[in-house]
Amino acid sequence: MVSDNSKSKEELILENRLLRDKLQIVENLQNEVGSSVANIESDEFRILLEAAINLGSSAELGTLMQEATDKIAQLTNIDTAAIYLLEEDYLYMGGMIPPLDPNFPEDFRWSKLDGHIHILKAIKSKEIVHVHDSKVEELTPVEKIIIENRALRSIWYIPIFTAEETLGVFIIASLHEIQTCTENQLELSRALANLVAIAIQQSLLHKKIEKKNEELRTTLLSIGDGVLSTDLNGNVILMNPVAERLCGYNISEAKGKPVTEIFKIYNPANREQLVDPVSKVLKEGKKVNLANNTILRSNEGKEYQIADSASPILNKDGVISGVVLVFSDVTSDYTLRDALKHSESRLRKAEILGGFGNWEIDLKTKTIIGSPGARHIYGVTESEFNLSLIQKMPLEEFRPKLDKALYDLIVEGKPYDLEFKLRRPDGEIRFVHSNAVYDKEKERIFGIINDITARKEVEAALKKSEERYREFFMKDLTGDFLSSVEGKVLDCNPSFLKILGYKSLKELQLYHATNFYKDPEDRAKLLQKIISERDVSHYEIDMIRSDGEVVNIIENVHGIFDENGNLTDMRGYLFDITYIKKVENDLLLAKERAEDADRLKTEFLAQMSHEIRSPLNAVLSFTGVLEDLLRGVKREETNICFSGIASASVASH
Repeated sequence: MVSDNSKSKEELILENRLLRDKLQIVENLQNEVGSSVANIESDEFRILLEAAINLGSSAELGTLMQEATDKIAQLTNIDTAAIYLLEEDYLYMGGMIPPLDPNFPEDFRWSKLDGHIHILKAIKSKEIVHVHDSKVEELTPVEKIIIENRALRSIWYIPIFTAEETLGVFIIASLHEIQTCTENQLELSRALANLVAIAIQQSLLHKKIEKKNEELRTTLLSIGDGVLSTDLNGNVILMNPVAERLCGYNISEAKGKPVTEIFKIYNPANREQLVDPVSKVLKEGKKVNLANNTILRSNEGKEYQIADSASPILNKDGVISGVVLVFSDVTSDYTLRDALKHSESRLRKAEILGGFGNWEIDLKTKTIIGSPGARHIYGVTESEFNLSLIQKMPLEEFRPKLDKALYDLIVEGKPYDLEFKLRRPDGEIRFVHSNAVYDKEKERIFGIINDITARKEVEAALKKSEERYREFFMKDLTGDFLSSVEGKVLDCNPSFLKILGYKSLKELQLYHATNFYKDPEDRAKLLQKIISERDVSHYEIDMIRSDGEVVNIIENVHGIFDENGNLTDMRGYLFDITYIKKVENDLLLAKERAEDADRLKTEFLAQMSHEIRSPLNAVLSFTGVLEDLLRGVKREETNICFSGIASASVASH
């Protein structure tokens, strides 16, 4: 917890000023009341003093407002009272008599200011606005609803303001009957409003201070470095948890003690105690950095290799009011430094294998050094790696871009981050990506370079592939689409738009996917099928074009699921089989008609056969008689005739 001593001088001055203002208001009120005591009832005087004491002792805004409402109701002996705070263009009801139910909805406490012309008038004029009789007064619709609902009759609007701003308004009112307030009561109400204005302002400022302190405290606790601050005498006033751990003291033990007793630093070579940086800062008045080989010894005897700095704390007038120490445990860093030396050879190999390297330019000497990886990318040896040669390698088309990037980095402080092509001494063209930072103090540019030739080749191939795919997508005769599970078409090709009769994807996206189905339930069924089967093929469905025409569609859909197995998107294609369906229906109709014709033909032939058989029977009978009469005298021609008649009879049957 941040102690009170950590508050800034400005915050303490502000708190003291608020306290003085509050006491001055009470004193002025007492003087004013004392000079006109004949006009003030003792009970009213007591109520007002109680209000001054109670309002001054609480910083909680809700308590303040309810206390103020209670007191103004007592002072005016009125039926009901309320207090509203002004929040830009809104009013917030903070207290009411009779008191509101604790469970009263928070949203109902708010209302727009422009609906309350009488409140607005009181706020602008900073004068009491009186509605003698609400039944005859012209009211806004909002005011009329509130006043009639609560049966308010005589109403007074008393503004609450300071010299700088208007904070809110008191509303006091009688119920059902017309009532009056004496001038004395109104004066007391104004006095109470002044007290409330100071109390509200103090409460709001108190909240701001609390918020600021909490933000500072959170920031301090979240810092990974140790932070310790002292006063002008070098005595500890604040430590964060990291500083407590490294020094071996908590703030309650260290507070008020000389920093030399808490922050003990030594030279690791001769183990001699070093001069504390706080005294040096107080003497020189500027920031001090410790040597890198400084040892901090904690109260428990533990030693830490630290890096730190000490800076003066300046007030608004630029005068030193203390010192802040910021230090961090770099013990592991020193251990890693030794390990790093052993890994340099592996790093060189990694640079070459990974196609990256680093370089550094000294602007004072106009020299450049490069790591093995950088030299490998440029295709030169260590002795050949010089600034003149390196500056000639970028292709001419990239030279202006590189010059501007260097100028922006050095002069403007802008980031150096660009891609360019270079030609190595062996003639090979390489595509590289380079980043750099500038150390203004040392006039050095440090950069890294990465050979991205292979990546660029892959990107070019991928782009070409994507272009081919996009061309295929756009020219595909089937309607390709990508749709969200919520029902929005995310992308589609022209064939999809043509099938459903829309001019553009933008127009299509104005509608939910269910609008495209003849039966909206069909999409829900399709979703369930995709969830269960993941892929749905040859799914026949009726859809609706933008002009209302029904089209027969076959959908093939692939479900896209997240890592939890939830369906997120769908992609697929559809094609219009309306014409095919029509042809199929026409063929079925033609088949049915052919079958009907064949049946009629069969029936006709059967009928005709019957009709033919009837006269042939008579002919056969006569033929039999004639054959008996001519028996013995028949010739060959006669026999042929009789045989033909017999055959015709058999065929007819």
